[in-house]
Amino acid sequence: MDNSLTLARHFARLVWLMIHESQAIDGQKVALRAVVFVSKEASVRLGNKEGRLAVNGLVMPQALAGVQELAQRLSSHAIEEIVLDQGAVPAELLGLARLLAIESGTSSDAADFSRRLAELPGKTVRLRFVEAKAEAPARTSGEKTQAETGPVGADQRARFLFTKLSEAATPFAVAGVLDEIAFVAEQATREGRTTDAADIFATLLDREAAVADPEIRRGFAMTARRLTKPTILRAIAYHLTAEPARAAQTERILRRCGQDGVDAVEQLQDTVPDVMLIDIEMPRMDGFDLTRAVRGDPRLRHIPIIMITSRTAERHRAYAKEIGVNIYLGKPFQEEELLGHVAGFVGKPAVVPAE
Repeated sequence: MDNSLTLARHFARLVWLMIHESQAIDGQKVALRAVVFVSKEASVRLGNKEGRLAVNGLVMPQALAGVQELAQRLSSHAIEEIVLDQGAVPAELLGLARLLAIESGTSSDAADFSRRLAELPGKTVRLRFVEAKAEAPARTSGEKTQAETGPVGADQRARFLFTKLSEAATPFAVAGVLDEIAFVAEQATREGRTTDAADIFATLLDREAAVADPEIRRGFAMTARRLTKPTILRAIAYHLTAEPARAAQTERILRRCGQDGVDAVEQLQDTVPDVMLIDIEMPRMDGFDLTRAVRGDPRLRHIPIIMITSRTAERHRAYAKEIGVNIYLGKPFQEEELLGHVAGFVGKPAVVPAE
């Protein structure tokens, strides 16, 4: 699977080892093998964006090993961009990592850097350096500077990627674009742009619904699972009460993130939600079994459960109450009623129905 982020992460790790554990040869070999392996199916552009490492123009999570060090070395050596081609030569990757491990504080450091830079063939690994700023030329009254027109934003990046996704013809190509789309959604969540993240997720689900090829659908499923994280889903779920006009979109995303009870149980191993919205009819594990599993787990049994189902018979409603469902809504339901229940549970301790 094409994964620019994975390639960047492994390369940053290799540079980190070169800087902090220069004698750990075995560890460096393992890291280099990982970079070479991922490079067979991925390329990447690494840059410095306001002191943070950027991957293909988007800021990378800074907590990963080597990311901050790599960004610092790009800045100290006045490197504007590094390009690692797909299938990059191992010797060039290793040479570049060693190059970036060099300090920049003394003249001998600068000489060492220049020598190793000259030894780098630059066929599959290329560096572009920051150019000295020249005096800005006079402009006509109708011209606009980049500061006036603004940089390409994440929303524009997302639109570009979805257009690119439409043009991708093979599972391999689709996987590569999906990887970038997921990164843009994650970036939007980190920066507090939850509306953008929700829009990206919803568009992703629209595209998934139109896919027939099982291999490509698998790629969409993997991307949806990647975005099924507490930090992302909690931010998106906020729209249920904060932006009622987006409730339908939000509900669709949340339903997709737990399509059946087995998915939900797996996700509950990592996070405890404020409230659960479940259906009865789900594959592998239905809503009743899921409710019993939640109520039987001391860590989870306090979670409020709202069951939304087309089964409106009194016997179903009574059984749901018996096993611990807090609210039982029949389809079609009123959005205002659902939002009221959710708002009532969020941030408040739940009372588990008496058994």
